[in-house]
Amino acid sequence: MVRILGVNYYSNGLGGDSMEAPSSYEELLARFLEWARNEDSVRALLVLGSRARKGESADQWADLDLLLIAKNPQLILYETEWLDSISPFLLSFVEPTAVADQLERRVLFEGMYDVDLSVVSVDIFDLLEGRLPRENLFNVFGRGHRVVLDKDGREERLSSALEGIDMIPARASPSKEEYLGVVNDFLYHVVWTAKHIRRGELFWAKRSLDCHLMLIVLQMLEWHARAVHGPEYDTWFRGRFLEKWADSKAIADLREASARYDDGELRGGLSALFKLFQRVATETCEKLSLPYPQSESQTIADWLEGCLTVRL
Repeated sequence: MVRILGVNYYSNGLGGDSMEAPSSYEELLARFLEWARNEDSVRALLVLGSRARKGESADQWADLDLLLIAKNPQLILYETEWLDSISPFLLSFVEPTAVADQLERRVLFEGMYDVDLSVVSVDIFDLLEGRLPRENLFNVFGRGHRVVLDKDGREERLSSALEGIDMIPARASPSKEEYLGVVNDFLYHVVWTAKHIRRGELFWAKRSLDCHLMLIVLQMLEWHARAVHGPEYDTWFRGRFLEKWADSKAIADLREASARYDDGELRGGLSALFKLFQRVATETCEKLSLPYPQSESQTIADWLEGCLTVRL
């Protein structure tokens, strides 16, 4: 059964019973290519992501990222019957892409082969030529893309639209207001999380520790890395390959900042994350000549120590 629920468009069921599951991603790609060749509405097919990347190439766990350029993208995106001609699949759904306010279909084929399938209109070049920030273009196309089907000679225009996009874009340092906004957000939610631990709302506390606070730490680690290594230092996106580009001591400290669903572990994890953030944020502000709210931070540190060490 297929249902449309907001942005999510789900499909479950093993179609294509007479077709065997693929034995590799290469075979799965070949099936997509064969289908695209015979589907008139599809005008081009590109491989993106790790299986087209120049650095940090695909390993055995990497998925297959595909971009379809089509005359009727919505029909292809929201229908699933055509997937039966590719391979039996376990499930599929539609969700927003990370950039460009587009949608993509995610498909889990038999054999646990996962595919991210973006389907865009033939006027994609209107999107590429001026509307998308360069950093977004770099993250989608600049790290590597491969045209495997081009029915209308779009590859030349694509190359022109993406000329120079393989260069890592320099990122501006945070302003004083932006930096302090992030620091204050972190300090505020450290107190908020500690209160929920003391109240016994461990799920809310863990959610804050693992999600909200950790994302703020990620932002500070990115700023810290670029402050140390320069504005063109590659910090990837959304924490990808963090272990390779972030401060090595911070990576080690993150082990202590992780916590199971347990009162004692959450207390220790929050305390460790607070100390990690203090150090990295202080080093970052010194590198960028920005102010750090030392007095306020110390007041919170003193309160936090008492709050997390005293048990009812």
